[in-house]
Amino acid sequence: MANTTEEDLDDLFDDIDIPADIRDARYAAVKDYQKYANQGGYGEYTVIEEEGEVLKKTAESPLCVVHFMHPDFRRCDIMTAHLKKLAQQHFRTRFYGFNADKGRWVSAKLKIRTLPAVLCFKDGVCKDRIQGFDELGNTDQFPTSVLEARLAQSGVIAGDGTVQAAASTKIFGFAGKKDDSDSDSD
Repeated sequence: MANTTEEDLDDLFDDIDIPADIRDARYAAVKDYQKYANQGGYGEYTVIEEEGEVLKKTAESPLCVVHFMHPDFRRCDIMTAHLKKLAQQHFRTRFYGFNADKGRWVSAKLKIRTLPAVLCFKDGVCKDRIQGFDELGNTDQFPTSVLEARLAQSGVIAGDGTVQAAASTKIFGFAGKKDDSDSDSD
C-alpha cells in the first residue's frame, strides 16, 4: 500500500460508489499513512540491538514507545504481542523493543527496575512509564485496548485515554458490541 500512486488511489476510489466526503477522508488517511510508511520504521515494532541506539532512536523520533524487556520473561512476551498490534494501528508513533539485559547502563540511567517496562518518549524526553502489569489490570489476559488507553493518556498515541473509547473504536463504520449484562431485568 505504501507504493500506491495517486492515480491508483483515484482509480480505486472512482470504482467504488461512496460519498465524496467519505472518499476524501479515506484518501487523506491513505496519504497520511504513506507519508510515514515512506520514512520506514513506522507501523512496526522494531527491536533495538545496541545500547547506544536506544538514546539515539528516542532522540530522533517525535513520538516513540520503548519496551524494555527480557526474552525469557513470559510477561515481556505478552507485552511485545500487544505492542506489535498497536504499532500497526498507530503509525505516527515508533515502537521499539530493547533487551534490558544487553543495556545495563541505559536501564540504570532510565531507572528500569521492573520488567516489562514501557517508556513513552516525546521529542527525546521520557514523559511516562508503565512498569509491570499493575496499571493494566495486574493480569496476563488484559485486552490490548487497556494498554492503548494507557498510552493515549501519555500522549504518545492518538486517543482520549479511556478504555471505553479504545474498546468502542469504530472499524469499517461499526462500533464494538456493548455488553448488556448490566440490565435491570435481574
